[in-house]
Amino acid sequence: MDYYTGKEIRVKRKLKFIIFSIALIVCICGILIFKLGKSSLPIIYPIEDIEIKSVEDGEYIGYVNNSLIKVKLAVSVLNGEIREIEILQHDNGLGKKAESIIADIIKNQSLKVDAVSSATYSSNSILKAIENALINSSREVEKK
Repeated sequence: MDYYTGKEIRVKRKLKFIIFSIALIVCICGILIFKLGKSSLPIIYPIEDIEIKSVEDGEYIGYVNNSLIKVKLAVSVLNGEIREIEILQHDNGLGKKAESIIADIIKNQSLKVDAVSSATYSSNSILKAIENALINSSREVEKK
């Protein structure tokens, strides 16, 4: 028969407690990663090249919710050209500099512009919100 001293029993209990605690922490982290992981990652949306000249004059609101990035903006069109894009909301994390993409869009009168380096998801979300605004403008015109 094996007999353990009081010290050996305490060491074994501590070791079991430590192993159990580590296993519990790993399980909790795994569950959190599984639950939050994929659903909270932003995606890159495909962007259509909208024929801006065919968009009626007016101001149109576009919105996109790309998980951690949310963009709401107003697009002003006059005489078949984008005249102004005003960002009303941009929850962006570290993508604030993506807002500089607006100057390229207005200059080129196209959504086919390069994303801002190190702000790809925010750049893409801004482009998608503008696309949504311009697509919704054509739907509103068709309803009239």
